[in-house]
Amino acid sequence: MKAGDFAKKSPGAGANGLDAIFIHIDSFYNIQYSYFNMGLLYMATILSKEGYRVRCMGVGDILWLSREKTERLFRVTKPAIAGFYTLSDNIYQVQEFASRIKKYSPATRTVVGGPLATSLGEKILDYKDFDMCIVGEGEIPIKMLADFLVKSEGKLGEIPGLIYRYNGNILKNPPAPPIPDLDALPYPDYEMVNTQYSFHVVSGRGCPYNCIFCFQGVHGLKYRYRDADKIIDEIRGNLEKYHAVTFDIIDDTFISNPQRVGIIADKLIQYRQETGRDFRFFCQGRVDIMDKHPEMVQKLQKAGLCRVQVGIESGSPDTLEMYRKRIKPEQIVRVARQVADAGEMVMAGNFILGGPFENEKTFRASVELGKQLVEAAPGAFEMGSAYLGPYPGTDIAENPGKYGLKVYDDKFMKGLTLSDCHLTSDSFGVNEIRRLGPRFADEMYAAMEKQLPNIPRKLVETHFEWARKFKLFSLYYLNFFAKREALADYFNNAMNPRFKKLGEIPDADFADFFAMRTTEPRKYTEDGKALILPLTIQEQSLTDPAEILIYELSSGKLTIGRMAEEFAAETECNLSKHEIIENIFKPFFRKMEEGYQVIFY
Repeated sequence: MKAGDFAKKSPGAGANGLDAIFIHIDSFYNIQYSYFNMGLLYMATILSKEGYRVRCMGVGDILWLSREKTERLFRVTKPAIAGFYTLSDNIYQVQEFASRIKKYSPATRTVVGGPLATSLGEKILDYKDFDMCIVGEGEIPIKMLADFLVKSEGKLGEIPGLIYRYNGNILKNPPAPPIPDLDALPYPDYEMVNTQYSFHVVSGRGCPYNCIFCFQGVHGLKYRYRDADKIIDEIRGNLEKYHAVTFDIIDDTFISNPQRVGIIADKLIQYRQETGRDFRFFCQGRVDIMDKHPEMVQKLQKAGLCRVQVGIESGSPDTLEMYRKRIKPEQIVRVARQVADAGEMVMAGNFILGGPFENEKTFRASVELGKQLVEAAPGAFEMGSAYLGPYPGTDIAENPGKYGLKVYDDKFMKGLTLSDCHLTSDSFGVNEIRRLGPRFADEMYAAMEKQLPNIPRKLVETHFEWARKFKLFSLYYLNFFAKREALADYFNNAMNPRFKKLGEIPDADFADFFAMRTTEPRKYTEDGKALILPLTIQEQSLTDPAEILIYELSSGKLTIGRMAEEFAAETECNLSKHEIIENIFKPFFRKMEEGYQVIFY
């Protein structure tokens, strides 16, 4: 097959034309957390460096793209290639968008890739508006395809991993081998996606594990590592170029090689020390490896790791074995304690609801493990839950009966795949499965709230620092800390250099500082004999008239010296000002500061 048999030239050959546009469609429910797919960005970067005219569009761009603007975009630019990332949660939106492209620019070739396209193979071309599919890693195939469609170079039949329509038939080329040297790829160009504050890093590809519910396990690609120096060079460049303060290492098994992780962590620590640059990052981990290498967690924390996500999936050992997780509940608890001991970081763990042979016993096992983890790591463990989905190609989808499951909804048309029931068990029907999510959340948040008084003070401050400085919002922050006005007010002031904590004020200057309660409105009991303090970490009240008076005088209007004079006058106390401050005020202020009730300026 010759190039001229399929396309003569790029349909977007004009001055305003595009050779390729890469489109990441996501649910608008997810827009706050939706990042442009890294596979698409790698492909776009490669084509751009080869001189092709390329554009990227993410869900944030699509949000503001009316039908009229969409039509104008494609009628004017007439791209040769419109590339899409596909998965079960966006396939219907991709299909609709592709159909519009074909109306506005009929010569544009719509090309799909990603997990769903790779799982379905030629079946994904049952969607009539998809012209081609790239199975597996797309960087090499997309370059060859652009050469063919835009420059009329090469042959379609020689592009590895390509599935395409030709003369009414669907032709399938041999699969593309995994890219052996990931360091040969260019660094993703974030200029193409308007990066601000944060970026993603791929430190390796593939997964050596084979969990029965996971897309990665279906394809069994050997995990390939990038060179540590290359990773650090990319991170440094992005931190400095984009003034970023956070990044995510997104590969599923980043920590699978502890020695390599140690090298990367050492280099990040050195970079922090040399530049004084402050940043935080996220990565994914595995419980079994972290359990064997507690020193790795400590080192990563010093390097800036603030959140490590692990797959817990279930509290039932039998269910974990069916998932092929290779972990035990007691290992998970040990790792949670590791993270808590490291300080200033959290472990996020996900539980799967509606799993193999799910019944009340297996569900209670997950709930009890969740509670145990919250108790083992107060403020340092947070959990999420998701419903099991029969993703195409997985063992769950192919053999649900083997796991005591029946498929209820394999089309995923009614909502996000993780947020609703798609499988039922012998013990639980649809409604029972759906109820597991709210039940789990209620018990977990109650357990978290119970542990609030046990969270180390420094870790509470850390949750606020992440939110204020790095725009990282933990579950503790969102569900508890930010909702308690007095606590939020305390940290808003505490992070301002004008304000000081008790231990930061020199004794010689103390009387000249102003004491200020963290919030102005005061609430008293009906009889006026007790003052109910605003809620911070736990409920508190004052019943001692002297303590109530000091709290009332801490209005931010008087210096502590003036407060002592007023206190002496109102109570007819015959102690000196110095004695009042040292023996009465300071012990009271320590107690109030411990409860985040007072600050000084």
